[in-house]
Amino acid sequence: MYSKVKIGGHPVHPMLVAFPVAFYTGALVGFAVYAANGHQFWLNLAIALSIAGAGGAVLAALPGFVDLAFGVPRRSQAKLVGLAHAALNDIALGLFIAAAVIYVGNWNGPPVGVTIGPRRT
Repeated sequence: MYSKVKIGGHPVHPMLVAFPVAFYTGALVGFAVYAANGHQFWLNLAIALSIAGAGGAVLAALPGFVDLAFGVPRRSQAKLVGLAHAALNDIALGLFIAAAVIYVGNWNGPPVGVTIGPRRT
């Protein structure tokens, strides 16, 4: 077993990764529904889930980094897979942080005169 960060013999990194995955999925759904119907609730949900997902990703990355650095043998296929995994997750983290930063200014609604989603008649 490669894991160096454990609680009761169980690796911590796999315990934590489910949270950012769930939050990121919820954020994507929230952004999509907001784009479709323009209801502020969905944008606020997507912003909150983006922030929670980013925070959870950082927390999950800490034991993941320790496991990768100290538990996975050098020059192994597992090290290459772990580095690719880390790089892709860093990209996802950056995108969700960017989305939260871009949209957090619209927490109380879009700027005056801006219409999002289908027009309501």
